[in-house]
Amino acid sequence: MSRPKELNIRYEFVENSENKQRLDKVFDLIFSKIINDPLGPSTTNDSNLILGDCLVELPKLPDKSIDCVITDPPYGIDYQSNRRRVNEQLPKLQGDQDEAFDLVDKTCAILEKKIKNNSHLYFFTSWKVYSRFERIISNYFEIKNLLVWDKVSHGMGDLKGNYGGRHEFIIFAAKGRRILNGEREDNILVYSRNYNLEHPTEKPVGLIEKLIEKSTNEGELVVDPFMGSGSTCIAAKNKNRKYLGIEVEERWFNLAKRKLQSELLTKTN
Repeated sequence: MSRPKELNIRYEFVENSENKQRLDKVFDLIFSKIINDPLGPSTTNDSNLILGDCLVELPKLPDKSIDCVITDPPYGIDYQSNRRRVNEQLPKLQGDQDEAFDLVDKTCAILEKKIKNNSHLYFFTSWKVYSRFERIISNYFEIKNLLVWDKVSHGMGDLKGNYGGRHEFIIFAAKGRRILNGEREDNILVYSRNYNLEHPTEKPVGLIEKLIEKSTNEGELVVDPFMGSGSTCIAAKNKNRKYLGIEVEERWFNLAKRKLQSELLTKTN
């Protein structure tokens, strides 16, 4: 495996080839540590990124082991982002058609057994399918509120024949009753959308951090069954929470892994 550019430090000033070899060994040791133990010794046993189907992986967790769920499941609207990155249209999401609703239903059935009593769940969704999501989620959890993520600027679409969409819904649900941390806040969350998209529905880490701070304490486990680009895992790591991210598509799993490793490298420099 090639060494990341962050560790490709120039050392032409080292004239002795033996010393260069020693430096190479040191860099390779550091890189190996990052790859094989990216979460650090205190969290490796509790926090993971898993390439797989959440319907297969979630049942492996102990019952009542999850403290919070923050996830962005397939919306069931055959979504494809029109935003560009490196002049390339981002691909459609796997499973993002009608079968998405059945997937969410089966996922909630598993989560109901795996999440602790008196815990919170957050489900991102679109106004186009909110009613269907609401019916599914309410079969397993109490829906407490409908949060509105204000993206500050509108998205693409029919620029002249429709109003510009600048919000997204987050269904706030609970199993039992848990007190929110901090002061009571509005159900409108203002966070700028990500413009340098690498995933079609990438969410800002700052928004996820806010939800984590409100619904968990340090050391508790946050789970994202539809990990995507890994925003939930990065936010949980930033806030000293344990995390579990599951992603079925290999390209997004690899993206999340790379983004998490990049975040760790940035914070250690």
